[in-house]
Amino acid sequence: MTTVLLWGGPDDEALLDGLPPQDVLVADWTPGPGAREALLRSFAIARGDGIGRDVALVGVGLGATAAVSLLLHQRRLGLDLGQVVAVETAWDLDDPISGHPLPEPGPAVPTTRVDLLGDDPATTEHADAWRDLGWEVRRHPTVTSVAELVRR
Repeated sequence: MTTVLLWGGPDDEALLDGLPPQDVLVADWTPGPGAREALLRSFAIARGDGIGRDVALVGVGLGATAAVSLLLHQRRLGLDLGQVVAVETAWDLDDPISGHPLPEPGPAVPTTRVDLLGDDPATTEHADAWRDLGWEVRRHPTVTSVAELVRR
């Protein structure tokens, strides 16, 4: 069973229309103090006991920046993300988990599917750079159906 975890705002829930509601968890968090704890707690809830449960993490805007941060730190944290979908990532802002700019990617994480949605040059540059490092990453226009990407 896959749980889809959304890190975004209330208006972003429509991105997951058509997915079974019992498989979707929308994190309740706001940027600033307490964001790190709320985001990591929501991931722990989505993961459950960690047995037979994948997490597809969908982030939008600053939530996408946090999702990319978790993706880049997953080995160090002992996590195994099934999929990360980052929509309109705020590449130039500090991520709400670490409070620091996103780190440079290291070796590819072969078990994680990465989909970057954005029409900005920074998204294309990141997708190209990560592919050069061996990551399986796809860049899509912002209008791409997130629900369809998660269903694949």
